[in-house]
Amino acid sequence: MVDPKNILLMNLGQVGDVILSLSAIRAVRERFPNSRLTLFVAKVATEIVEMAGIADEVISVDRVGIRKGNLFWSTGQILKILRDLRRRKFDLIIDLHSLHETNILGFLSGAKNRLYSIRGNRTLRYLSNFRPEPAVDSEKVHIIDFYAGSVEPLGVTGAKDPFNLVPSEGVTKRVGEIFGSNRLEDRKLIGLNIGAGHPSRASSYEHFGRLAQQIIDSTDYGIVVFAGPEETDLRVRFSECFPADAVLLDSLSLSELAAAMLKVEVVVGNDTGPMHLAASVGTPIVFIVGSNGQTRFHPVVEYSLIIETDDIDKFEIDPVMEAIDHFLHKKRK
Repeated sequence: MVDPKNILLMNLGQVGDVILSLSAIRAVRERFPNSRLTLFVAKVATEIVEMAGIADEVISVDRVGIRKGNLFWSTGQILKILRDLRRRKFDLIIDLHSLHETNILGFLSGAKNRLYSIRGNRTLRYLSNFRPEPAVDSEKVHIIDFYAGSVEPLGVTGAKDPFNLVPSEGVTKRVGEIFGSNRLEDRKLIGLNIGAGHPSRASSYEHFGRLAQQIIDSTDYGIVVFAGPEETDLRVRFSECFPADAVLLDSLSLSELAAAMLKVEVVVGNDTGPMHLAASVGTPIVFIVGSNGQTRFHPVVEYSLIIETDDIDKFEIDPVMEAIDHFLHKKRK
């Protein structure tokens, strides 16, 4: 294949999926430095790829809105997207997340070369024409290795090297002002990230509150609690679940959250995108997951400790405290 001039790389995964694919995306960028690279991502992950700064352009798609919208509106949105893709005249399409809808869009876009990751029945394999094909997905393979393998046919290197996200100076300054207004700027802090993408992966507010109290009682660190739009009831229940001097930050954008996580010593939380975000900016994480969770989606970073539990709602606090102390002690040394 002659080096493509105009590449579209698709990943309609959630925040964690996209963060875990950044190394593979950067490898494609470096393999084709003179090509135009456009990323096609879900609206929820747009800030992540913009912060990464490895694409010439980002196309943001409201996948949830299209799925939940009425038939006529959703069909109109899909046709609008397709017209836009055809107008851009891509000569190579890479579909990392590989869904039926993105496979079809890639085929109908008119791109001559189409490289799709192979994820079993999720992939319309016959619509991909790049040879050789990438390796077929396996539950035994970490998702970072899978993404790296998916772009390997392009002759890339370094697709598994760590990717560090860096918030902009403007965002960092804005978050400093937020911390200052909440009297957090000069305090030593531990962050708790509340909630998860699915209730089955989330611990209760009350139990995180007990952990917060134990941290306050046994260390000289304050508590800042991070929450997202899904935790709509937390603001109402915060005072009854958490110690009086804990501070809730629940209105941060993803780039602001990244900057905020740089200001704490450790982040503790469940299996959710913001924990991958904390890992990607280099903040140590204590990752609380169910014993039946899929390890292939866990962060792969040096400063990460995984706490498995049979009861995600009420995890054992002592192992979490030991993990926190490990990072605090390591940092002091």
